Amino acid sequence: MNPNYRRKIKFWGVFWGALFLGFLLIDVLFPFKMEITYSPVFRDRNHQILHVYLNKEEKWRIPFEFEQIDNAFVKTLLWKEDQWFYWHYGINPFSVVRALFSNLFRGKRVSGASTITMQVVRLKTRYPRTWFYKIIEAFRAIQLEWNYSKKEILSFYLNLLPYGGNIEGVYCASWYYFQKLPQNLTPAEQMVLAIIPNQPNSLNIQKQDNAIFHKRNVWLKKYYHEGYLSEEEYERSIKEPLQVFKERFPKYAPHFCQFIQKQHSDSSQVITTLDLKTQMLVEQIVQNYYPNLKINEIHNVAVLVVENQSREVLAYVGSPDFGDTTIAGQVDAVQAVRSPGSTLKPLVYGMAFEKGFITPKTVLLDVPMHIAGYAPQNYDEEFRGKVTAEWALAHSLNIPAVYLMKKYGQKNFIDLLCQLEFKQIQKDRDQLGLSTILGGCGVSLFELVQLYATFPNQGNFLKIKYLKNQKVDTFQVLKPETCYFIYSILRQLTRPDFPSNFKDTKNLPEIAWKTGTSFGWKDGWAVGFSANYTIGVWVGNHDARSALQLNGSTFATPLLFNLFLALEKEKKAILNMPNCLKYRKVCIETGLPPNSFCEHVSDDFYLPLTSNNSKCDHLKKVIVNNSENISYCVYCKPLIYKEKYYPNLPAPLVKFYLDHQVPFVKIPVHNPACKKLKEEQALKIFMPKDGAEYLIDHLNPKSLSLECEFSLDTDSLYWFINGVFYRCQAVNEIIFFQPTPGLFDLQVIDNKGRKDQIRFSVKYY
Repeated sequence: MNPNYRRKIKFWGVFWGALFLGFLLIDVLFPFKMEITYSPVFRDRNHQILHVYLNKEEKWRIPFEFEQIDNAFVKTLLWKEDQWFYWHYGINPFSVVRALFSNLFRGKRVSGASTITMQVVRLKTRYPRTWFYKIIEAFRAIQLEWNYSKKEILSFYLNLLPYGGNIEGVYCASWYYFQKLPQNLTPAEQMVLAIIPNQPNSLNIQKQDNAIFHKRNVWLKKYYHEGYLSEEEYERSIKEPLQVFKERFPKYAPHFCQFIQKQHSDSSQVITTLDLKTQMLVEQIVQNYYPNLKINEIHNVAVLVVENQSREVLAYVGSPDFGDTTIAGQVDAVQAVRSPGSTLKPLVYGMAFEKGFITPKTVLLDVPMHIAGYAPQNYDEEFRGKVTAEWALAHSLNIPAVYLMKKYGQKNFIDLLCQLEFKQIQKDRDQLGLSTILGGCGVSLFELVQLYATFPNQGNFLKIKYLKNQKVDTFQVLKPETCYFIYSILRQLTRPDFPSNFKDTKNLPEIAWKTGTSFGWKDGWAVGFSANYTIGVWVGNHDARSALQLNGSTFATPLLFNLFLALEKEKKAILNMPNCLKYRKVCIETGLPPNSFCEHVSDDFYLPLTSNNSKCDHLKKVIVNNSENISYCVYCKPLIYKEKYYPNLPAPLVKFYLDHQVPFVKIPVHNPACKKLKEEQALKIFMPKDGAEYLIDHLNPKSLSLECEFSLDTDSLYWFINGVFYRCQAVNEIIFFQPTPGLFDLQVIDNKGRKDQIRFSVKYY
């Protein structure tokens, strides 16, 4: 081989090798990465668009994958813009030569040589249109070809094409102007979207329909003459009118999408669990019901529908009208923290059942109670004396619920709510007390529905899912037996919170539900579950205004029932009774297994080895004289006596009967001569608490009640404060003491000489 020829080969080999290595070095040092900012797009479970938001550049740009592109549209675009796209490597040398000679011959720029790859670079970088930047653009195009496939480059191009204003990308333009997906466009519509990006400002589809129509037909004619359209397609296309809808993108479920966007702001494609069909049905039901609320000065309502098995959100309504500023419509009431009223009561009953404290027929006291200065009242300010656990929950009595929370453990119950992810309760856990069970805390509708969805799922707690493929942890928080206990009570229809207009509804599906009303008539709640769904409803006002007689049973429950009627087609039992639950006979006086003296019994289910198995003690045997007017103890009984059963009533119930003049059989007065009288029937102060420190607001100082347990033969009580006589109290009277800051010695003496003494302190804040 000729040495000169060999040197030339070596020279050019070294030259091209060095050029290639230089390119690789520049590519590493100055990489060109295609990071496109897309508009967040939220879709329902069936991939229907729910909501689209502007991207960070304030543009509408929806991601569009190559696989979604219709071949006919790609063919049209490549024919018009870059027929050699699949053959060149970023730069088409033939186009460069052609454009150079054409422009020199004409003396002005009449033809360009930009490939689709170069256009992608220009659309991404927005370089000035000068020769210097044209060279950089060409180099970047080669980089793009080196690092990405042809499919990826074509996808970038289709997502960056400008269509006037802040509309970018084929998907956005197709939807915005034609209300179609790109693959559903006609040839005429495809050509419109192919010609606009060359002149996005002058060919404004919103203003110059005629100019675009004319130019479209010119290009359709060229397309036809080159054999890409049949004669029939061509004739139909040029006659096709340019119908532009100019529609905004969908804005379904705005509160739901807004809630997710705050947590997933960097995601461009979000597939949610929402079902658009269900969402629109629920919204329509809410709109139909809303006038009933509005005429009663209730301006806001929220609804959350969750599928039981998957725990996925199907419908989410945060307010009756997102755009109505007069009712603060943009506030999301599903996430708003409000007072839950009585809606937490089922949980404390369930835990008391699980611990063996109660069964459905267990008799609880509904009498006035004072605990460290806290005196709960029922919603109607009435007391019923003795009630069963199931009746107390079904009628939402406050006193038994507070008693059970105290028995279960105030801290234990609040810790359980924290475990169930009630966020505001987690924040306030150290400040919460017994009033938590009556609504003295903050919860959201989202959290309540999450709790209630545990009941139809055998006590299996799982966070509500709102994204498809969302991974969440699950754990067993309740036993299946506990869930059945709650279900058996909450499904009862003979309740005061059953809507009167549904009394004769035969088509109502099998549901269990609970209502709640916050203090001051500010919030009305209704949360329920059926075989397939758990639904929560809140009604009220975002500005916390109260409405006359606003309550859950009157205003929230009818809407809850309407939703179940529309969504739940099956009328079947939600839960079957677990095998480990057994039936037993119990005395109706206490709900405990009957004793020999029990005459009236009923059936009740219970948890073997867990539920209280003590024998009924509603009666006790008392030693009395023949006249039955004096009772004795073992220390003072005479030689001649008889034994008789008397009601074994707890002191609070006796006091309630005396205060309300309820007749009951009293045990005869104890033998006055008994030496053990004082020891056996001592007084006991239970309010204030011995050793307690009371913090009292100095701007609104409240009184402390003076209360004690006493014997049936007590007629009068005498109170002394710091050794000074304060008041004489009749046994059916309640007295109060207005303390000042300091330390107090409190003493009480009854008419029999029995006494008790405690010490407590008071501080103002």
